[in-house]
Amino acid sequence: TACGAAAEPLRGPLRLAMHWPESCPIKAAMKDFAQLFNHTSKAVEDKTYDLPPEPLVRRILDQIPDRPACDQLAQKYTDCRECPHASAERASFV
Repeated sequence: TACGAAAEPLRGPLRLAMHWPESCPIKAAMKDFAQLFNHTSKAVEDKTYDLPPEPLVRRILDQIPDRPACDQLAQKYTDCRECPHASAERASFV
């Protein structure tokens, strides 16, 4: 941490999640969304608007109970992936 300050302890659900088994679906979802957030933050910061890896997107989409919304997001991801030069469209997806 900065200037040798002690790291702030984890609180709330994240603190509890540290003790859950790796097979816990909630822990897996939290890890997936954290990975997506990190990827997206870097893509926006670097202005590359790179799409997240497909396996990650599929895992996250599988966690969404609203199938029509999930299908729309999957189609948008596919459209962006197949047309890599459409940076404005990729930026809006990311």
